[in-house]
Parts: sequence; structure tokens; C-alpha cells
Amino acid sequence: PGTLVDNAGRILMWFLPGILSAELQNEMFLTARHLNPQLQKSPRNKDTGSCNWRVGLPLFQDPANCQFVTPGVLNFSPAWFQQGHLGAAMAQGTRDWLKAMSRGTAVLNTILSVIHPDLYLAGKTSHLLLKHNPTLEATMEYWNSVYTGVAVIANRETPVHRDAQCPVEWYGLLASVGPYEGAEFELRGVGIRYAYILGTVVGLSGYLLKHGVSSCAGERVCYAYFMRPKVIARLGIPTEVQIWVDKYS
Repeated sequence: PGTLVDNAGRILMWFLPGILSAELQNEMFLTARHLNPQLQKSPRNKDTGSCNWRVGLPLFQDPANCQFVTPGVLNFSPAWFQQGHLGAAMAQGTRDWLKAMSRGTAVLNTILSVIHPDLYLAGKTSHLLLKHNPTLEATMEYWNSVYTGVAVIANRETPVHRDAQCPVEWYGLLASVGPYEGAEFELRGVGIRYAYILGTVVGLSGYLLKHGVSSCAGERVCYAYFMRPKVIARLGIPTEVQIWVDKYS
């Protein structure tokens, strides 16, 4: 475990290998089975070009070798500007998955509150505001994350990339679970590779740090949580977000 710090002392990444208990990470992995019907329909294209490498077929494991979770990628968000984005609404299995993930989500919220208290507070405030929006009330009943979105990445390696929409000072949060071995987490610009063991959580500035994950043996699911600044801005969350927490709690 450790942090990556710049020359001004700012923490750019927290790497927390195996921080999730065996019981919890197994629970988080198996609950992804609720999403199999949607994962089966998610894009896996032979020819994606450079515009959407995330659904390139060669990156995914052969579904015939995946006993538990179907290879695929899904994006979920209770409030997102949808134009031009692939998303998944409360389709088959989504509600059951969100309910089954509640304990894991609570642990990840707590980790964020320790490694980036300001981002946690902004996310908590956005959650409270969305919860009080009548049009989103039904969705927010099951959405427990302080993040505004999550990508479910099942049985896929991830080429080295930047998260272009992630503000420099914010962390994305990655949780890697499943019965797998041999995965590596790479920070190519920094020249570091980590053993990416099951139950690992990474909080990082995804825009500053180019990162990727190798292929592995076995099955692996990554929950990649992200915060969309446009959603936060639309909610009008000020810098002094504690005022809003006190108002809406």
C-alpha cells in the first residue's frame, strides 16, 4: 500500500492492495451476475477504431471461459447528461444489483471520505440534492454511492489511457474483485507497475496519471466510480458544501 505524491506534496494516487476483505470482495463480484442480461447486450465490437476502444472485442475474455460474469461494460448514473453517452437505466437486474452492492458501496464511500474528504463532501451533498429531486426520487432510493456515476467493467483488460473528463484535483475510485490472478496495474508515465491483486482499491487523478490494467487469468470485475463536474455544477454546489449538507440532511 502507498501513495504517489508530486513535488509539491499533493497526493495523486492512493494504492490500497487487498483492502477489501475476502468476504466483501467475493460479495461484490458475485452480485455482478444480476447484470449479466445487460452485459450480454453491451457493445463488444471487432472494429471500433480509436474513438471507442473501451468496447473493442480483443480486450474482452471469451464468454465461453467466463462461468460467473458475462464480459462487457455498462455505465450507470442517477443523473447524467445523456447525449452521446452509453448508459443503462433501471433495466433488468439493475435494482437488484444496486441493492446487493449497498455494503460494498458503503465501504467505498468510507474509503473516499478518508483519502479525499472534500470530494466526499461534494459527492454527499450532490446525493442529498438529487435525493430531494422529485423526478429522481425512485432512482435515488437505490443509488447509495456519493459518486455521480460508475462503470462496471467485466472481464476486460484496459489499455493505458487518461480519464479526460476527470478534473485534475478529483479522484476516480477503482475497486477490483473476482477470482483472478496475474493482473497488473500500470502507470506508464510514471514508470510503475503494481500487482493488482483481488480486493484492491485505487483512488487516483485519472487525468494526470495515464493508467491501464493487463489481462489476467480467471474472472475480474472492476467498479470504476467517477464524478462528473457538469452534474455537480448544475446542482449549484458551492465550495462551502457543508452549508448544503446541513440544509438537506
